[in-house]
Amino acid sequence: MVISRLAFPFLFLFLSCKNHTPVNADNDTTKTVTKDTFSNTHEIDYPAKYIEHARLEKKDWLITITSRFAVVDGKIDEEAHYQASSNYFVYLNKKIGKADTIEAGLVNLGGCQSCKFFIRDLTDSFKSGGFVVQIVTPAEDIYYTNSFVGYDKGKFQILFSIEDGQEEGIDLYRDGVKLRGKISGRDEVVDNLELDYPVEIDTRTFKVTYPQLEKQYIGWETTATESFLAHRVIAGMLDTSLVKVNAGTAVMVDTLYRVPGKVRLHVSDSIIVEVKVETAQKKLGHNNAG
Repeated sequence: MVISRLAFPFLFLFLSCKNHTPVNADNDTTKTVTKDTFSNTHEIDYPAKYIEHARLEKKDWLITITSRFAVVDGKIDEEAHYQASSNYFVYLNKKIGKADTIEAGLVNLGGCQSCKFFIRDLTDSFKSGGFVVQIVTPAEDIYYTNSFVGYDKGKFQILFSIEDGQEEGIDLYRDGVKLRGKISGRDEVVDNLELDYPVEIDTRTFKVTYPQLEKQYIGWETTATESFLAHRVIAGMLDTSLVKVNAGTAVMVDTLYRVPGKVRLHVSDSIIVEVKVETAQKKLGHNNAG
């Protein structure tokens, strides 16, 4: 059964740190209400400066990603050498002039010369009864944090978050009471990066689960690091005949079957074989790229 994907509105903002000067929140038109939302945050040892990295602005409300940095000897400590930075999502209801702030719990967002931030309004697609905004920010290594924020039980909060390797963020679609999508990950056979790992979110509880793929296409070319014997596959069926794969032979890792614990390999244009997962893990070269 094919599930039709809801089209996401391409209303998003991305700002490159390289191409813009961060906005000082103190000089923003929302100066008073935004400043008040930070009044109860924990104290730091130095004077503080609030920097707005990006915003999504609608007719009646806006959301920003804002960080607090220490100011040491007159310079903003974006690298957080002297004091840990803090980052926040700020929601402003323009109709009533009220702002709500939550700590984002992200890595330090300062000092990056190539970082991009994506903010999307997904309210119409999620059909959750309240507004939902996806905020994509850089995380550790090659990963990005997808924070989905909105109101739940009358409180502005992070509804759920997902780490993923896609810079522009993951796509989710509504399917009954669940949101579904696919994220990136590395397989347990040769550590290749695939983009088809399923993720599900229960819209009633916002619990995130990662169902296991029983069958997964890998499609990665490598070589045998050790010689091994493999059962030949003929016309899609496992045959009793054995094929010897010598060390150094070029191999294409085709498909992983998790339940039986088997992997199918192409050792030439016409020869397909099947081995145990353990054999493939031990005797095939792995993808060690970052």
